Amino acid sequence: MSKNISHQVSICSRKVTHLKRKKGEIEKKRYYRPKIKRPRYEEY
Repeated sequence: MSKNISHQVSICSRKVTHLKRKKGEIEKKRYYRPKIKRPRYEEY
């Protein structure tokens, strides 16, 4: 059962990424910019 759930989640995430891609590159950049700005070593 757990395998099936993980499979469903992967499909859902794939659909979301597809929708984001459809919206445009500006939306994607706005979503990814904060992650890149924040340094990784600050989290530790």
